Amino acid sequence: IDKTIQCVSNLITKTAELSDQFSDIKKTTGLTDAEVKKLNSSFKDFDTRTPNEELRKLASEAGKLGKTGYDDIRRFVEEANKIKVALGEDLGENAVIEIQKISDAFGVGALQTASAVNSLGASSAATEAFLVDFGSKVAGVSRTVNISIPDILSYGAVFNSLGLEAEMSS
Repeated sequence: IDKTIQCVSNLITKTAELSDQFSDIKKTTGLTDAEVKKLNSSFKDFDTRTPNEELRKLASEAGKLGKTGYDDIRRFVEEANKIKVALGEDLGENAVIEIQKISDAFGVGALQTASAVNSLGASSAATEAFLVDFGSKVAGVSRTVNISIPDILSYGAVFNSLGLEAEMSS
């Protein structure tokens, strides 16, 4: 009987947590109940080992970053998950948010920005964290001077390899 009570208690707790996560997604994205459930179900199609709970957190972040509509949010979650897997260890919890902000400023996709950061981090002395910091500091002028994200991050990699701080080199 104790095991049955424990199982029921765990089920109630998990259901409440899921309900809270769904509410967070609805609150930040404006999706309907049906769209949130559809979004949650679509996560099983992703080629990832990331738990659904983490994917639901990314869906909430999508709304905070201004993503709207089922398709836009689903695409964001899929891309954000790839970014988190590739750069999360180097950039920490805010990897996705920082990459998305830079991407928005440059007017490019988050995967393009993440790819540039990842490849430069792997092929140069620059760290991924420095490249993101540098990119965020110069993002405001990127469209004015018409420099692409790979080019500007390449400059950042050179500055970092010379030992310059992001503040000095941007």
